[in-house]
Amino acid sequence: MMPKRKRMPHNEPLMPQAKPTAKEMALQVIRDQPADSSVDELLREILFLRMIERGTADSDAGRTISHQEMKRRVDTWRKSGGRKKRKAG
Repeated sequence: MMPKRKRMPHNEPLMPQAKPTAKEMALQVIRDQPADSSVDELLREILFLRMIERGTADSDAGRTISHQEMKRRVDTWRKSGGRKKRKAG
């Protein structure tokens, strides 16, 4: 009987790869867009990618809140009309 082989998760590359630089990532986003994209569309896509990176980093670092806490914050924000309360002092 042959020994079982360790299976690699499907989402991990076979060989570790260096994290692309910000410039490389921005250039790839630009390359992936249609040729007639506007500057605003390109910037929107680059910024969207940055937001995803920041959110993933926050999640990896444990900087998350529960669904209930987010709901409470949104409700509070809606009631205030979007204004932050200032601390007296």
